[in-house]
Amino acid sequence: MDIKGAYLNGTLKECVYMQQPEGFTDGTGQVCLLIKTLYCLKQAGCEWNIELDTKLRRQGYGCLCSNPCAYILRIGEEFAIITV
Repeated sequence: MDIKGAYLNGTLKECVYMQQPEGFTDGTGQVCLLIKTLYCLKQAGCEWNIELDTKLRRQGYGCLCSNPCAYILRIGEEFAIITV
């Protein structure tokens, strides 16, 4: 599965300001304080991964020791594996 808009779900921990993009300016020269990540930000992937990791762990998933990008949930004999 490919999640569209995944990088837009991360929350920034630092203050990041940006100018209004071309075509969206209203002529005031205002800048925007970003709260959520955008695809063009260097930290977008990391923030998205932190968000995903937090949500999966709340659901009971744990990382495999051999691969931190693979999550597993065991309930009795049944199990589910998610790879990121």
